[in-house]
Amino acid sequence: TTISGHRCLPWNSDLLYQELHVDSVEKAVQLGLGPFSYCRNPDDDEKPWCYIMKDNSLSWEYCDIPSCGM
Repeated sequence: TTISGHRCLPWNSDLLYQELHVDSVEKAVQLGLGPFSYCRNPDDDEKPWCYIMKDNSLSWEYCDIPSCGM
């Protein structure tokens, strides 16, 4: 779930093939982009994020992951 409460899209969603430069399901699997919607940080951003649908458009948002207390 994202910081605004959106549900993440699965990383192998047809909606992401062009965004991720993936042209087939097989290629997505090779890249580890399976049918899960886990938050990730593949581009070394400030924190994990995921793709979402927002107002009928593809977008991305940081995930609502609490920091560990030490």
